[in-house]
Amino acid sequence: MEGIISKFNIYLNLIRINNPVGILLLIWPPFWVAFMPYVQNISFEIALIFILGTITSRSLGCLINDYFDRDIDKHVERTSSRPITSNKVSTNEVLILFVILSVLNLGLLSLLNSKTIVLGLVAAFFIVCYPLTKRFFPIPQLFLGYTFAFSTLMAHTAFHKYLPQ
Repeated sequence: MEGIISKFNIYLNLIRINNPVGILLLIWPPFWVAFMPYVQNISFEIALIFILGTITSRSLGCLINDYFDRDIDKHVERTSSRPITSNKVSTNEVLILFVILSVLNLGLLSLLNSKTIVLGLVAAFFIVCYPLTKRFFPIPQLFLGYTFAFSTLMAHTAFHKYLPQ
């Protein structure tokens, strides 16, 4: 039993649940949109989907970033002790966890309207591409900023059914 708990904690560390600051920072923008003064009725269900979707999306982003950067991260002091670079998890385990989180994320996304689903799929593409932009794009943080911005567009279409002008 101790081994299972230890492995579970490694997975939580891998997807950065042990450091929720990133989740909290990502959850604010869609809720700013949701609670704007002109919003008449806040849907608890949509809000819950955004909370869970933010957690799974951020976890996916951390996971895929560590996977793509595993050969680089082992040479960087700050990242050398991460679960992939320190061989606490195999690449197969990472890919299985990626599939599980992706299915959860897509399941949540499927509960929203079609415009939000399209935006969510584009955002998923950006999440997967971000770690690769660090290799060839001079300012990958700009790409990451656009990736993060999708949550506000998604919240707007989820709560209001149209894209903002």
